[in-house]
Amino acid sequence: MKLHRIVPLILMSSFFVQCGSASESNISEYRKASAPLYRFWRGFEKPGVENFHQILGDRFIPAAPETHAKNGLEAYLVVTPKEDHSDVIPDEYALVVYESQEAYQKAKATPEGVAYADMHWEIFEKETSASLVPINYSALSHKRIELNKAYDILALPVDWQRGYSTFYVGIKRPHISPGQFSDRLTNHVADVISAFSSQGLNAYVMMASDRYEIAYQNWTSKDAFEKAMRKNGGPIATDASEFMDLDMFLGARDFDNSIGHHDFVNVKFVRP
Repeated sequence: MKLHRIVPLILMSSFFVQCGSASESNISEYRKASAPLYRFWRGFEKPGVENFHQILGDRFIPAAPETHAKNGLEAYLVVTPKEDHSDVIPDEYALVVYESQEAYQKAKATPEGVAYADMHWEIFEKETSASLVPINYSALSHKRIELNKAYDILALPVDWQRGYSTFYVGIKRPHISPGQFSDRLTNHVADVISAFSSQGLNAYVMMASDRYEIAYQNWTSKDAFEKAMRKNGGPIATDASEFMDLDMFLGARDFDNSIGHHDFVNVKFVRP
């Protein structure tokens, strides 16, 4: 299905969605009872695609809430890397948040869900692009960060359309072996939990490949984030710098139907 056909299809729903900004009353009244289901997406641009970022902003990103807000989608956060990024770095990252695994499966099976899934392969390489479902880290009896897996570190109820969200990418330093990388990340995650879980950190979703670590975090507010960084951020940053080179660290902005290089948008929309 072509990109220019997908938006009319998905707009047939009677549910009205606002991608630029969410209703304040809707957000303030929204409450969660349990940790959500996350889909941790890494997409690699398909060769020959023209105006990749324009397609993302105009069509692809808005299509997610237009198709799935009525089917259990709770939040959608999208990141694009620096223009001169390494080939091992994806061309788009996304944290897609659903009420539950059941809600995701139902949404995926709808006609608009099938059309939206097919839409990915108009602009992304199917062979290299994929999603991971994070593991509940808090439930593990033996806590260790394994490579090529994603983790919901805190596994708490959270509304990603509220508060302040950040995104981090660190590139493994060449002298660090994969085993050392796993060890250091395990210790680093424990330090982050200890330093920030009582300082306004609501959610911490991360994954590591054999080349890099990616982390999304949600904070009670930007002020809480900045206070936590002033209080405990120094040692955490120093530790990370010993085994990773900083590639990206961004705070999210509200989506305005545009996205560029080195950008992080929180797609806010009205939920039923």
